[in-house]
Amino acid sequence: MDKNIGEQLNKAYEAFRQACMDRDSAVKELQQKSAPSLQLSEVHPAYMQCFGTGNSI
Repeated sequence: MDKNIGEQLNKAYEAFRQACMDRDSAVKELQQKSAPSLQLSEVHPAYMQCFGTGNSI
């Protein structure tokens, strides 16, 4: 294989590898940012016992 072609392949592979790592990092960051909003939509059972039944304490 020509040395120049080998260098180009290595550079292309490294660029692809870096793009994959950047994508994975962005996905992880997005999941971490969206996780609290999903947790807030779930009501804790203790809260439901005190406030969710309509009964006064």
